[in-house]
Amino acid sequence: MADARHAILHAVAIQDIVEQLPRGRAHAIHFPSSLFAAATVYTLFLLAGTATVRLPSTVDWADVIYPTNDPCVVLVELAGTVFTSDTARYIRGEPMSSELSGTSASGMVTTRNLLYEFNSMQKLFGCLKTQWGMAGDMEEVVDNWITLCHGGPTT
Repeated sequence: MADARHAILHAVAIQDIVEQLPRGRAHAIHFPSSLFAAATVYTLFLLAGTATVRLPSTVDWADVIYPTNDPCVVLVELAGTVFTSDTARYIRGEPMSSELSGTSASGMVTTRNLLYEFNSMQKLFGCLKTQWGMAGDMEEVVDNWITLCHGGPTT
């Protein structure tokens, strides 16, 4: 499950990066394939029955990249020192700080509706295909995945 949580953090970050670019600035060849990889992750989550995910609103990428099960980190935490970020807690499947405190601190946790994000991503492919023809083929696959995730037949 930690690998799936790593994947969704990356997928959301990829989508956010592509969405923030001005439409005429997506010239890099890796944008369509990166977005397609993110769409693949969304599809897997949706087909597994997870339409909404709660994520840390600020991702500590060091915790995503480096292992949090390092024996040194575990020993520090056992000593009573709070060393764990919301990102590390999320990856391990533990409650994040706002969930632990019982507060509704909306600044610490963000909720993403993957069906909504997926539909938004479909529009991004429409923009990318004007610059990269392969994005049009990817858009067709994503269209079929969206239909599948909504419970309809694929063509």
